[in-house]
Amino acid sequence: TSMEPFTNSKIRRAFGLAVNQEEIVEFITKNGEKPAHGFVTYGFIGPDGKEFRDSVGKLVEYNPDEAKALLEEGMKEEGYTELPKITLTYSTSESHQNIAVALQGTFKKVFDIDVELQNVEGGVFLSEQKEFKYQMSRSSFLHDYADPVNALESFMTDSPMNRTTWSNADYDKLIKDIKNETDEEKRWELLKKADELLMTEMPVFPIYFYNQS
Repeated sequence: TSMEPFTNSKIRRAFGLAVNQEEIVEFITKNGEKPAHGFVTYGFIGPDGKEFRDSVGKLVEYNPDEAKALLEEGMKEEGYTELPKITLTYSTSESHQNIAVALQGTFKKVFDIDVELQNVEGGVFLSEQKEFKYQMSRSSFLHDYADPVNALESFMTDSPMNRTTWSNADYDKLIKDIKNETDEEKRWELLKKADELLMTEMPVFPIYFYNQS
């Protein structure tokens, strides 16, 4: 988020809304995965007995018209007549390449822009991503413990998991409040707010949730 054009939250959100997650899980990954319409995965039941993901709803989903409008607004704010060159970097593997090509195709279709692809060997990719060397790249998250906050805390300003450079004081406070809140219902509401704020600012856009068969 410190590299243009992704310094602008509207442009970031435009790219997220340009991606058809349903098509990616149906035609590319093809392992029965669920498309990700927020950062927190399925599998967490709140005090109301409902799935966290269902309670929050679809925070990001394919919407090419809104994506185009947001891109136009963001470019106007930044004074761009055309976007800076964009490179999507992924770690070398056939499955990663297939998704990168699909993303490249959707950005061409929705925005009529040519995104360059760059593949980097896995070990190098991880260290360079942690050093914020990539303008746009793919990553993954696996839970260390079974709570939505474990996924969300990855985007706190000082988190070693935060590979985006995004920093938001309101978000940092939300995560701290979640960790200190003992009332389960209040805590769940704060978790929802955190997922919503993350998907509004969109330093990251989710594609799908992992599945094992």
